Amino acid sequence: MLNLGLTSVTFRKLNADEILKYCTECNLSAIEWGGDVHVPPDNINAARLIGEKTRSAGICTPSYGSYFRLGKNDDFDKYLKTAKALGADIIRIWGGDKASSCISISEYKTLIEETKAVCKAALSENIQIAFEYHNDSVTDTVESALSVMRDANCENLGMYFQYDPWVPFEKNTEALKAFLPYLKMVHVFYVDSDINRFSIKDGKKIWKEFIKILKENNADIFLLFEFLQNESLEYLKNETAIMNKILCEV
Repeated sequence: MLNLGLTSVTFRKLNADEILKYCTECNLSAIEWGGDVHVPPDNINAARLIGEKTRSAGICTPSYGSYFRLGKNDDFDKYLKTAKALGADIIRIWGGDKASSCISISEYKTLIEETKAVCKAALSENIQIAFEYHNDSVTDTVESALSVMRDANCENLGMYFQYDPWVPFEKNTEALKAFLPYLKMVHVFYVDSDINRFSIKDGKKIWKEFIKILKENNADIFLLFEFLQNESLEYLKNETAIMNKILCEV
């Protein structure tokens, strides 16, 4: 089943209570709380409180949008404890800060070993790990992301998918299909190659194809709004209605 939700980073200027109100009014079923503003990894009590408020509102927290990056000697344990306190099933992480084409063989091996260690720690808490599909990281292309999945070979490791405005439409559909065995989450937005934001209705053709692929493969994931052209409640309601219509039409 495909369900709509929201990343809290969509509304960095709002507090957690305001975001919960937005999601309730839009009938969104999930929130990925971000680790930069709303649920920083050094405040366990805040994570626990927001998790409780989210569940009380009838909304789930499928993932913790952390900003843990491989290769930075960061302490993963604080992110793991935060995700557990929040009640998240998945921790989103980042594959370093270098393009995969610029990573040496030795650097790649180190990243893989760190990935294994992170996944092992998360598995002890029954939490999954998922990489952002993003430029300037070891998972910035389909090929490099799949290599990481194969070489790390961890049962609780997966991928996020998000539309890449710098590659042709066909490449995006190929990427989504390739990620299906590892897919944990999809970020929803529509931007051009200059990162100008547009309504989902302007990318309706693309999103219809993405939804078709997901439905044909019986995907059971959340589709989370991330970037909005207008960061307001009314605009979120509008985009939610558009996505719901697409989900019904496909």
